[in-house]
Amino acid sequence: MIELRLKEERERLGLTQEVFADKAGAKRRTLVDWEKGVSSPTAVQLAALAAAGVDVQYVLLGQRQGQGIGESAVHQAVLDAIDLLSLEKKVDANQLAKAVTKLALRSVPVSTVPCDDNAKGIVVSGSGNRVAGQNYREYHGAKGSKDDEDRGQ
Repeated sequence: MIELRLKEERERLGLTQEVFADKAGAKRRTLVDWEKGVSSPTAVQLAALAAAGVDVQYVLLGQRQGQGIGESAVHQAVLDAIDLLSLEKKVDANQLAKAVTKLALRSVPVSTVPCDDNAKGIVVSGSGNRVAGQNYREYHGAKGSKDDEDRGQ
């Protein structure tokens, strides 16, 4: 599957095999082998491709990186992280990156979390901190109403 997603990313970026291979620090023949599944890029080559705009998480795992996190959410997470960390005397880039990551992930709506197409089970969405399982139903009728009869009460 990596070979298919790698080719898909190359095409998404509109790059030729020659240019894509060059960005990875490889020869075109090597890229052809990657796209055929004969071999795979190294971690160093994947890092170079990431710097060129390739979604390496997608290539490796089949899940788009940052799905559901919009630019405004990331911007707000950066501002929040700076506010939180400004209480400390010294803040390094690593601390800022960790704080931004945590804050940005909090802003991802549940409905945008990627789901494996082959997954089986129940998808639940809603609000109000409700937890649901199989055959979950919520009744809003008055006690003793037709709704209660439907539930066997």
